[in-house]
Amino acid sequence: MPGITDPDELKFLESVFEEACRVSKVSRDSPEAENMALKLMLLHQSGVDDRGQLLEATIALADPDADQG
Repeated sequence: MPGITDPDELKFLESVFEEACRVSKVSRDSPEAENMALKLMLLHQSGVDDRGQLLEATIALADPDADQG
C-alpha cells in the first residue's frame, strides 16, 4: 500500500487539506477537519493521487449534501 514517502507528497496533501477546509468552511482544529484529514490520508494511501478526486471526496465528507444543492 502506498504511503507518504517524501516532503513533496506531504506538502501536496496539506494543500489539498487546506483547500478542502477553506471551501467547506471547516476550522482546521475541529473534529470535522480531523475526519477530513483521515479520509484524505486513507484515499491517498489506497492509491488515489489525483488532486481533484482527493479534494472532491474530502469536501463531500464535510458536506455530504453538497451535490444535491
